[in-house]
Amino acid sequence: MERSIALFLCASIASLAPAIMLLVQAQINPEGFISIDCGASDPYTDDTTKIYYETDQEFTESGRSMNVSLAAGPRFLETLRSFPDGMRNCYSLKPEQGENKPYLIRASFLYGSYDGKNQTPTFDLYIDVNKWSTINSYYYEKREIVYVAQRDVVQVCVVNIGKGVPFISALELRALNDVIYPVGSGFQKLWWRQNLGSSGSSIRYPADVYDRIWDATIYPYTTPLSTTYTQTLSENSDEYKVPAEVLSTAVDGGYFLNMWLNSSDSLSKWIVYFHFADFKRLPEGQQRELTISTNNNQFTRKVSGSGVNFSIKPTGSQSGVEAILNALETYIVADNPNVPTTQDDATANSTLSLIILSAIHNFFCGGKLVLLFHFFYNVTILKKIIIMLQCETTVKVMNDAKVTLRVNKESWQGDPCVPREFAWDGLNCSYTNDPRIVSLKLSSSNLTGSIASSLSNLEALEVLDLSNNQLTGGIPETLAKLPKLRILNLSGNNLTGAVPEDLQKRVAADKTFNLRLVLPLSS
Repeated sequence: MERSIALFLCASIASLAPAIMLLVQAQINPEGFISIDCGASDPYTDDTTKIYYETDQEFTESGRSMNVSLAAGPRFLETLRSFPDGMRNCYSLKPEQGENKPYLIRASFLYGSYDGKNQTPTFDLYIDVNKWSTINSYYYEKREIVYVAQRDVVQVCVVNIGKGVPFISALELRALNDVIYPVGSGFQKLWWRQNLGSSGSSIRYPADVYDRIWDATIYPYTTPLSTTYTQTLSENSDEYKVPAEVLSTAVDGGYFLNMWLNSSDSLSKWIVYFHFADFKRLPEGQQRELTISTNNNQFTRKVSGSGVNFSIKPTGSQSGVEAILNALETYIVADNPNVPTTQDDATANSTLSLIILSAIHNFFCGGKLVLLFHFFYNVTILKKIIIMLQCETTVKVMNDAKVTLRVNKESWQGDPCVPREFAWDGLNCSYTNDPRIVSLKLSSSNLTGSIASSLSNLEALEVLDLSNNQLTGGIPETLAKLPKLRILNLSGNNLTGAVPEDLQKRVAADKTFNLRLVLPLSS
């Protein structure tokens, strides 16, 4: 039996949100926005969008800033950052909204023969540890996804696949409402976003509070419609907040509207968002009711196949009622086949204080339940212990170690273990379950810093070899707490002080523990 969705439309169903207040500080940016002009020498406010663009110096540690003389369009296309060294180079973004929140992330590219070679490179684009897209275009091209952050830091990486030097022109992140684009376990890659019935310029922020870019589109064999009365469209409280400027135009297909989605992958999964706002007057006594069907006569929000046809028709035999559509968003659903390096290697540093209990609370660190208990004090007054947590995830630990040890290795970007082919030099990881670091071998690596005490949070670590460098300072006592550590080689450095007592006890008690030092085992 044919299934369809009947839509009764008598008013707009999407709108603009109230104006966003801009913060006047050292920089000006809407809340939830991160805007990076890659390769730019100075920050600036865009003349058209009034969005503040930062330089990329605080977001990436590698690459070279280059100018693009052939650039035309947004100012951020005038520069780029190229990455001639290393296989994977990453940007680290830390949105204020944190992890497990949805974001619109957009990466822009314009080659423009910036290097004078006139040879367009081909390279891969990654979001965290999973492939996002392949880039190969001489002219301006952008990639956009809706993505739920798996960590408090989102990493966007370009990967050299041996077909030219990767580069990037701009990187933008926008915080989204939690309910408007349900992502699930993967992410949504934008196929197109159409402002139907319009022949003008693209619409984005400030008209769109989420800074979605709506491209003007008129379908063949349709009639463009428009209205100048946008007050009602602007006052609606729908969560999608489609701009009134977008909803004030539409295409009229007459008895029906047909749309095709085509992909080279027959396993493609699509998510389509239809936006309607009926501003065309109907004959007295009639209402616009439309039916959306797909080529298999069944409609669900998620459809699949290399070719999908959508048909919008008036329901029943209503005379003088046309099929209209104001805007359309289409996404391809992408999976996350790679799992990031585990966060389970985490501990909590605790500070205790007592307060009167008013509610029961759970405390979590790195995905583990750390504490949930209450006790009675003097029998009559219920108290609880508050734990001030300072979580140390594996990725955070390794980034801290990179700074403290002063590691200078091109591969030390992105996730330490995943994907396997991009694992950091000197690391061995276990992939039996979730990826975990089991050995860190940095012998003769020109390290000139000190030993990071945070390394003691790598609970799966079996081998730590930092020998034959120029490390200074003492030996962290916390290294004795690593439960699986079997080899600790710190010889050939400039370390000072005595071997911590806990390490001495570990050597004496555990005959499988191999401690190599140039310092005496003194108490």
